[in-house]
Amino acid sequence: MYLWGAVIMIEILNTYDKNIKEENLKSISQLPKNVRQMGEVSSNNKKIFIEDYVYTYLYQYASLDLDNSQIAILLGNYYKYNDEKILLISGAVQAKYFLNHQSGIILTSETWTYIYDKVKEYFDNLEILGWMFSHPGYSIGINDQIGKVHTDNFPGSDKVLFVIDPIEKDDAFYLYENQKLRQQNGYYVYYERNEKMHQYMLNYRISKEKSEPEPEEEVIVNYRRQVRNRRQEVYHKKLVNMLYAVSGALAIIVLVIGVALMDNYDKMKDLEATINNLSINGPNIDKEGSNKEPEDANENNKDNEDKESKDEDSNNKEENSPVGSNNPAIESANNTTQSNSTQNNPTQINNTQTNNTPANSAQNETTATVNPVDTYHTYIVKEGDTLAYICFQHYSNVDMMREVMAFNNISNPNLIYVGQNIKLPQPKRTLN
Repeated sequence: MYLWGAVIMIEILNTYDKNIKEENLKSISQLPKNVRQMGEVSSNNKKIFIEDYVYTYLYQYASLDLDNSQIAILLGNYYKYNDEKILLISGAVQAKYFLNHQSGIILTSETWTYIYDKVKEYFDNLEILGWMFSHPGYSIGINDQIGKVHTDNFPGSDKVLFVIDPIEKDDAFYLYENQKLRQQNGYYVYYERNEKMHQYMLNYRISKEKSEPEPEEEVIVNYRRQVRNRRQEVYHKKLVNMLYAVSGALAIIVLVIGVALMDNYDKMKDLEATINNLSINGPNIDKEGSNKEPEDANENNKDNEDKESKDEDSNNKEENSPVGSNNPAIESANNTTQSNSTQNNPTQINNTQTNNTPANSAQNETTATVNPVDTYHTYIVKEGDTLAYICFQHYSNVDMMREVMAFNNISNPNLIYVGQNIKLPQPKRTLN
């Protein structure tokens, strides 16, 4: 049975190989108009077109069993358009009874007999252009085993392999040329009335019911499941590690930003406190220097008063002791003259006595002062006031601060409170 199927397969392929020759290609005047480009179609002299019914059916068939691979035969014709070779795929049939072992895929004689019967029944005017192979969860790449299956079962140039990953919804066409399967960058899906493929799809609907795997395939199914689970675990681990790394980086960024904000916050608080202190105690910035100024002024005043007193005594002595006053005769004569003039002019005596008083003798140097204690102005202490600031505002200087402290019985100029009544006496007035 196997040999008979193999002979049929060889006869079919040999028949199709004859039609591939350039001189046997049928020329077409135009390409399918209603098309959808899949991928980047290269500008070489070979283009692949697959009909939409065929494309849809192959995806449904590949998705029938996501744990096992599926195989279908691609049918169509080769055409010549200008200088290009066109592969027009317009039919497909399922490949039954093939074996899928770890050693590779085997298309048995039963497989080829079934394929030949269906091609003769539904697509008698089409030839085999290649095959479809579903590879669930293994991407669209191919290995040497798949390449060997292609060369053993589909010999000849320009035979195609259509690989589908139904899990990732990805696919690719491979074209056999120069003794190697080469992946094509893109292809076209075209739309037109296809009664034969439509009838085949109605008779061989894709059932979603999953059949029980054969005993010999149990190991393969379990192996693929383990590989798929292992890939998912590796993917999840990488994802978790990446999330941990991103979370750690975000945490470090948030920490750095938080530290910077706290540092800026402390600086802002210090700046705010400084501004508040300046706004409240602005007039009292040089308070200690202002407090010392009255003391220095008082000491200077005392020194000036002592000096003036000495000068007054000196002047009085000079006025009361004219030149030659040490001579008794002259002093006696002066006294006699003064006595006579006093007797002749009593008014002059009074004037002389008045002019000889100590107060008048120092009239040009000092003046009398008047400070009525019952004349004062009341000031209510406000927030931010200091005693030096109040004196400066009222007297335009701080010379009266000691008098104000004494007048209000204040021992410490810094101990005043808001709302306190401060009596500000009038400054001393001078009389000439």
